[in-house]
Amino acid sequence: MNASSKKKLSQYERLAGTLRDRIAAGIYARGDKLPSEMELMDESGLSRSTVRHALKVLVDEGLVRTERGRGAFVADTPALHENNLVFSSYTAQVQGQGMKPTTRTVDSGFTKAGGSIAKFFDAAVGSKLVKLVRLRYLSTTEL
Repeated sequence: MNASSKKKLSQYERLAGTLRDRIAAGIYARGDKLPSEMELMDESGLSRSTVRHALKVLVDEGLVRTERGRGAFVADTPALHENNLVFSSYTAQVQGQGMKPTTRTVDSGFTKAGGSIAKFFDAAVGSKLVKLVRLRYLSTTEL
């Protein structure tokens, strides 16, 4: 994101976006515990209320569930796909800000599901998945 478009997002929106991206990438798979509020505060440098606001956004989207005294977890349901966030959020967000996104495909093909990726997609370890690696641009700036 270029500097001017990044400033348009509030701090909690940026943190929610970072966590959303990590979930979409399989860094946090379905059912995984997210970092604690304190860990997110340390990592991001944000206040507890800002971190809580970001987590609430993800809860409201159905991506995260919270358990009192235990923390926040990636939802067990495939909310990312139900809301089309994985496939349309970048384009929709950028167009919603009046900018024109472009995408360049770097690599595509098939890969075998392993570990957290298999868990995220509720697929058997070793099953065949489509792999797509893309670069996203605003104007001529690589994100």
